[in-house]
Amino acid sequence: MNSARYLKIGQNLWVDQTFSNALLNGMNSFHASANAYVEYWNNSFGLQNPANAVKLSRKQIWQTFIQESIRTIAISSNILFEIDANAAIDHIKEQAFDLLGNNGLI
Repeated sequence: MNSARYLKIGQNLWVDQTFSNALLNGMNSFHASANAYVEYWNNSFGLQNPANAVKLSRKQIWQTFIQESIRTIAISSNILFEIDANAAIDHIKEQAFDLLGNNGLI
């Protein structure tokens, strides 16, 4: 995950580091909820071109937030964190706590 150029956030949906980093910064800087970010994204970009609309769900935003948070922590801790692209988000979180956790805290 540390060096991944794209994160899988749905069955057939991948996002790049620019998107995932912007999402993480937006949610942290503005204290935005996943629901607020979904609304922002879909209103700003998801409805721009109806023929090529990419509407995101709260679940996809949350998946991106979790994965980018883990990647950021792993990189800053100099820990290689790798996981299967098809892993469930609960499995990703468990593995992150096992590898990056400090007595259950990240």
